[in-house]
Amino acid sequence: MSKLTPKQEQFIAEYLIDLNASQAAIRAGYSAKGASVTGTRLLANTRIASAIAKRRAEFSKRLDINQERVLTEYARIAFADVRRLYRDGNFIPVQQLDDDTAAAVVGIDVNVTADDCVVKVKMADKLRALDALSKHLGLFRGEPGDNDEDDKPSGFVMILGGS
Repeated sequence: MSKLTPKQEQFIAEYLIDLNASQAAIRAGYSAKGASVTGTRLLANTRIASAIAKRRAEFSKRLDINQERVLTEYARIAFADVRRLYRDGNFIPVQQLDDDTAAAVVGIDVNVTADDCVVKVKMADKLRALDALSKHLGLFRGEPGDNDEDDKPSGFVMILGGS
């Protein structure tokens, strides 16, 4: 198997930044005019595709990113309960939040005035996480991973008693 050219190596490095083949081709020094075609052609090259897959696997291993960990994070978001942010009507300090609840918090904005302290908590998108989990588990018609936006969860019609 022949080696990759320096330009191909640069394309791989650039592609792994944002997974955008056209932009990676441009940043690697290929012509912007045909970047879309060039990017697609480079990704179709078996040596390049293999190198990308190998490096992505190395990143995943090094960062401990695996299917179980990703699904766990989706589940934390999907099943987060805003009531766990409060105790006796008061916001629980961030350091005291359990891991599942803290994982679903995207941001906290505290506004202190002379008369009041307002805490605004932004939570991760629960419906999006539920959708991702539902698709992964095959709860939609068709095969797991189908991306048909019109799909409804199987059993939805049965629950409503319709046809």
